[in-house]
Amino acid sequence: MVKEKYLINEAAKEVHVESHVLRYWEEELELPIKRNEQGHRIYTQEDIDRFIAIKELKDQGLQLRAVKTVLAQIHNDNGGEEEMRADNPFAQKQLTKISKIGEAKMAAAKNSDDAKWNERFGRKYEAS
Repeated sequence: MVKEKYLINEAAKEVHVESHVLRYWEEELELPIKRNEQGHRIYTQEDIDRFIAIKELKDQGLQLRAVKTVLAQIHNDNGGEEEMRADNPFAQKQLTKISKIGEAKMAAAKNSDDAKWNERFGRKYEAS
């Protein structure tokens, strides 16, 4: 049976993260989480699903800035309906683009490091 509403500790267990992680993601990603009369966060199953998708993106190595971009674009393309599933072609396209940008930055950093190494120690120590 799927619950309709979750408190933060229950939501954190469902997503397999600590409660503070949900609070941090909510703040950084500007997620619209509802609150009850006492001001406590109340999560819906949709919120849980969104957090699971965010966790999956984080586990793939994306930073929150990239996750925020993907969520915003999906939200805009779906007329306000966020859909972060593996079969979402836009999400996959954005993840591929972000991944390629990251790989390019890593390659540039490696080339820069290699150049600095060669400049300092000469070519006799260059890795093959």
